Amino acid sequence: DFRRMAEQGQRVLFLNPRGSQGYGEAYAIANRGAWGDLDASDLLMAVEVATARPDVDPDRVAVMGESYGGFMTNWLIGTTKRFRAAVSQSCISDLRSEFLTTDDPPGMGWEFFGAPWEQPERYEHYSPITHVQAVTTPLLLIHSELDGNCPINQSEQMYMALTVLGREVEFLRLPGEGHLINLVGRPSSRLARAGAVDRFLPLE
Repeated sequence: DFRRMAEQGQRVLFLNPRGSQGYGEAYAIANRGAWGDLDASDLLMAVEVATARPDVDPDRVAVMGESYGGFMTNWLIGTTKRFRAAVSQSCISDLRSEFLTTDDPPGMGWEFFGAPWEQPERYEHYSPITHVQAVTTPLLLIHSELDGNCPINQSEQMYMALTVLGREVEFLRLPGEGHLINLVGRPSSRLARAGAVDRFLPLE
């Protein structure tokens, strides 16, 4: 994606905010139990630094992410108005139903210090779907139908909520594929995904 976008003349900012790998254990767990706090702050600060460059238009900025990055995309457009468009892939929109349908509930429980019935306020607050009424950013959702890690119901919920609210939203479903299609999907599915992104993201 990033090379293709750069070749098309777009500026690409790729980040490892707090909660990511590569900077030690403390950094990697800094957002535990609070996805959307420190990590979102890191991303937004980096966007402001990047858009201060003379070769970047600060009014034509999009956000895109996959898996946890899809969660963050949903979170950012529900809690800020910073972005002109968004692409959320293999996302999480509701932490409670994610816990109940993912193939890794223990992992979710570790991240949020317990199950949804043990941490109801935490699961409620940090679910992007909780903030969906605030979303005005046009959104493209891309999700594989056989995704076991982030089941497709996560995109279905986001799509239905935004549709009911009358917001601009599109949804590409990819049959026969699992998680992280951009890395392991069939060539035809990867091309369909890339084509949908290319059609959606030019910010004229």
